[in-house]
Amino acid sequence: MRTEFLEKKNIYPNGANSPTEHSEFLCPCGKGKIIEENVRGFCDHYVWIECDACEKKYRIEHSDSSRWEVVLRETVTQKEKKMLIRTMQKKDGAAVLSLMRGFYDSPAILCHAPTEILQKDIDACVGECPFVEGIVAEIDGVIAGYAMMSKGFSTEYGGISVMIEDLFVTDEHRGRGLGAALLRHIEEKYKDTAVRLRLEVEPSNAGAMRLYEKCGYRVLPYTQMTKEL
Repeated sequence: MRTEFLEKKNIYPNGANSPTEHSEFLCPCGKGKIIEENVRGFCDHYVWIECDACEKKYRIEHSDSSRWEVVLRETVTQKEKKMLIRTMQKKDGAAVLSLMRGFYDSPAILCHAPTEILQKDIDACVGECPFVEGIVAEIDGVIAGYAMMSKGFSTEYGGISVMIEDLFVTDEHRGRGLGAALLRHIEEKYKDTAVRLRLEVEPSNAGAMRLYEKCGYRVLPYTQMTKEL
């Protein structure tokens, strides 16, 4: 790893104490700016960004009130690593459960489901349940993300509707295109059998919303209501 400092532009707009989607930095390549590319929004101390010219990825870490430390990743990129997205299998249970626990304990989820419910979800995905399916994303043989999809029928569109119930990528793999790869895989998987893909997202999760919009999703003007049985 090596460290560089980039010129700061509009890093604290409107008194914010972290970068926003409006933040811009000059890239050392001299050909473009580097822009925010964190799938799940900003954390407290860092954000992944990418130059729009040379496409190098950087990790921006908070340094002080006037500068952000820019660490250029000199290891291989995610694309250069072996990425595999495949159907969830029984052998994946422990790894997926660990990821699910992290997901369901995060602010992205309103209902913090107990572990026994998460285990039932996994069992349904790898079992005979016809209503839910799961996929995992591996990087060099290690599960780095997962998704679960449930199937229903849309009377509005006259066909199968697929709800993306869960979509999660581990912290160390966020901002590198894995979430988008999972979404592309889901679209390819159901393009000949479903008429619609749906998902839910917290309005405060700006990074996730930008990813979904980039992948073609739009906000529905509906208010969902629910009743547990």
